[in-house]
Amino acid sequence: MAWATDAIGGAIWGVGGVASDGSNPFVTTGNTFDTLGNWGGGEAVIRFQPGPIFTGSSSDYWVPLNWLTLDTQDKDVGGCGPLLVDVPGAMPSRLVVALGKDRNAYLLDRDNLGGISTPVASAQVSNSDIVQAAVTYRTKQGTYVAFRASSTTISAFRITATNPPAIVNAWSATQPGRAAPFATSTDATNTVIVWVVGADVDGDQRLHGFDGDTGNVVYAGGGPDELLSGSRRFNTGIAARGRIYLANDYKVYSFALPGIVPTPTPTPRPRPTPRHRPTPPVRPIPLR
Repeated sequence: MAWATDAIGGAIWGVGGVASDGSNPFVTTGNTFDTLGNWGGGEAVIRFQPGPIFTGSSSDYWVPLNWLTLDTQDKDVGGCGPLLVDVPGAMPSRLVVALGKDRNAYLLDRDNLGGISTPVASAQVSNSDIVQAAVTYRTKQGTYVAFRASSTTISAFRITATNPPAIVNAWSATQPGRAAPFATSTDATNTVIVWVVGADVDGDQRLHGFDGDTGNVVYAGGGPDELLSGSRRFNTGIAARGRIYLANDYKVYSFALPGIVPTPTPTPRPRPTPRHRPTPPVRPIPLR
């Protein structure tokens, strides 16, 4: 990707990295230096066109109006990678969610980011700088974003299906640690569980699960055999074939997901060998 901010600094460093809708990569950038008040690519959500190419069009980037203040205070909008979220019924419905060190969540129109402008919606969702990777999920009650609000708290907010969409605090749960959350569901909307590890020196080195709608504890870390030694901050897990996998120092841990039966791998069936059928002899037709 041959692109860099015009100003000094402004790195693409947010936890979670690059997001994509299948055609366009999206990134967030950090604070810049020595700009003399001229925006130079920092404190932004950037959309690249296929190539990847940054057009410089206002539809392909968003910057908060107070970007210079965020620069000087080291409150990067790019503290987290962008999150692409679809909210059926909202206007606009194709959104980008940005979370940053300024403790705010921002909703942006994914098809027209808007340049240096006010976002579609914004709200303070944490009392601490947000530096992590978030997760989005949908239940019958709505569309959510869960994130680590602090070293002791996991939180979630709901995005309303309105015109324009709004950010509504959903729940918060005490969970020390610094790992990033991930979510599972039995069918993309039911039995949604938000999972996170109590990682790093602040945590208990255990996996924790919370109900996606309420934040109620559904898994509290297990017993002595479920201790996850060597877990690291910012790390997250993956779910595949009915199990959770967590990669820590020198070891990968696996947990069976509740209520999910993995799809069995199809067993190849032997094909019968075709039987040779002899060609019937040609019978001569007598001439009359």
